[in-house]
Amino acid sequence: WILENGEKVAMVFLGTDEQAGEYALVSNLGSIVVRLLFQPLEEMALATFGKLQALSLDEAAPEAKRTDARRTMRQAFSVLIRLLILLGLLFACFGPAYSHLLLHMLYGSAWSATAAPTVLAWYCTYIMAMAVNGLCEAFVQGAAAQEQLRTYNYWMVLFSCCFLVAVVFLMPYG
Repeated sequence: WILENGEKVAMVFLGTDEQAGEYALVSNLGSIVVRLLFQPLEEMALATFGKLQALSLDEAAPEAKRTDARRTMRQAFSVLIRLLILLGLLFACFGPAYSHLLLHMLYGSAWSATAAPTVLAWYCTYIMAMAVNGLCEAFVQGAAAQEQLRTYNYWMVLFSCCFLVAVVFLMPYG
């Protein structure tokens, strides 16, 4: 839980009430896009990569079928990564320009007059990184061996802890 919500906890304890409110607003508003658009795509990709990897490793299957499964997995990853980059670029290009208008239309001047539009503008560029990261994680989890996944999980915990430490130390700078 702390690895998932650590930055929220740090924001509540180390930031001002206004910063915590802006973060919560932007995080919840931005996560709607991620949950509705990217999460189903990532789950579908994970299932597809897992099935194709299992087929490519099946010793009982003919070599042509195993090679075809590997090629299909590479092609599916390539097409999906391009799609997600294009969608992410759409948010990165238009999101910052319209973040103030969106917040003003949804919540009025109470939120559009704060730093929330700037935070939302940055979050719009972050959406592309989240989309690409989600697909890459789905590929790794679908195609990696059990030992590789264990090593991957150890690294994820380490990097999450480093992230939380960075949040705590960089919080005073804005």
